[in-house]
Amino acid sequence: PYLEKIEPERIAIAGVALFHKDKFSGETLSKEKSSLLLLMQDQLKDTSSMALILEEKSISFFTRKMKRDMEIKVDKTSGKITCNVEISLQIEVISYPQNFTEKINIKKLEKELSVVLTKQAKEIITTLLQANCDAFGIGMNISSKHPDLWKKMNWDEEYKNVQIEPKVNVKAIKTGNVY
Repeated sequence: PYLEKIEPERIAIAGVALFHKDKFSGETLSKEKSSLLLLMQDQLKDTSSMALILEEKSISFFTRKMKRDMEIKVDKTSGKITCNVEISLQIEVISYPQNFTEKINIKKLEKELSVVLTKQAKEIITTLLQANCDAFGIGMNISSKHPDLWKKMNWDEEYKNVQIEPKVNVKAIKTGNVY
C-alpha cells in the first residue's frame, strides 16, 4: 500500500506503491485501480467491489468469479517479449441508474464494461512500465524458461520494451434491482 498523511496524527491508504526490485519507484496507482491490478496479477480470489463511470452514469458491481490467463511469448530470432493478460469476470451489478421505461441492454453493458476495464488495464500497464515494476513476474518466467536469453539481456533496460496486452471480458450474472 501507499500511505499518505492526511492529518498530523492520521494516515490513510492512498493507493498502491510500485516497486522496482526492492525499492519504491516513486510511481503509484490509485485505490480505484488497485483492484484491477490485483485481478491482473491473479491475486484477488475473493469478491471485490468496483465502481466506474459509463456514459456519465456511475455503475458499481461485485466481482463474483474471475479467471486470468497469462501467456508470455519470446520471439527466438528477435528476442522480443510479449505478454498477453486476459481476464474473464463474472459480475453482480449493485447499482446502475437508468431510465425505468427502458430495459437495460445487458450485452451492451457487458461490452462497455469490458472496453472501460481494458482501457484502465492498459493505463495500469503503462504506469508499471514507467516504474520498471515487473508486477506480473515476467522476468522470473523468462529466467526460468529461457535461461540463455536471460543471461544475454539487461532486464532493467529490456523490461520497458516488453509488450503487455491486456483484455478484460465481463459477463453480468446478476443485476439485482436494476431492471
